[in-house]
Amino acid sequence: MKKKLKSLQNVIVLGAMIGTTIGAQLLSTGYEAKLRTQERTSGLEEKVNEPNAIVQEVGTEDVNENYVVEKETIDYNGLYKSLIKHEGIRDTAYLDSVGVLTIGVGFNLEKQGAQERIEKLGLNYDLVCDKKQKLSDEHIYSLMEEDIENSIFDAKKYVGDSWDNLDSDAKEIIINMSYNLGYPRLSGFKKLKQALISQDYETASKEMKDSKWYHQVGNRSKELVEKMNKIN
Repeated sequence: MKKKLKSLQNVIVLGAMIGTTIGAQLLSTGYEAKLRTQERTSGLEEKVNEPNAIVQEVGTEDVNENYVVEKETIDYNGLYKSLIKHEGIRDTAYLDSVGVLTIGVGFNLEKQGAQERIEKLGLNYDLVCDKKQKLSDEHIYSLMEEDIENSIFDAKKYVGDSWDNLDSDAKEIIINMSYNLGYPRLSGFKKLKQALISQDYETASKEMKDSKWYHQVGNRSKELVEKMNKIN
């Protein structure tokens, strides 16, 4: 099992470095498996860094229209590694730190639409939840890929039109939080949002720390707060 999880980490990192075609080969001592190549009209990296057209709850007084910042790009490989490190990889259902039934790379089995997504993979949702059916490497990767797409969309929606002006590390941090929290909980960080719009990353780190989330997710929150505070 350790070999299998290690191999999945390798394929996710490799998959993150490919643009329009996401594919990878799993290699480990004693066995070799090939992940089906999937065609994509645009890579996930493009989704992270494309100009943001979403404007929601952002007052014009918060945005200096004459202030032009060269667009920062995401270390997409770093994002994958960060999510794997913080979420872990499990092929069997388990309860996370706040008691939510979870599987794969932090996939919430209790959220809306979870049953449909599990069953689209050809799995029995009840058996998966009862820990009687495991996920394959492909299943885990597929769920993670879609969750990242959703997290990118929600992170950009949360920040609004100021997304393009954010430091690349700040983008990665907010996507990571979005992946962990989901949009409803992330949107509750009102003061964090205003600090990001102002590009006040020191205040942003303090707002992250001043939350229930900070005390619920162990070292994950501490690492993200420290990373945010180091942005110049």
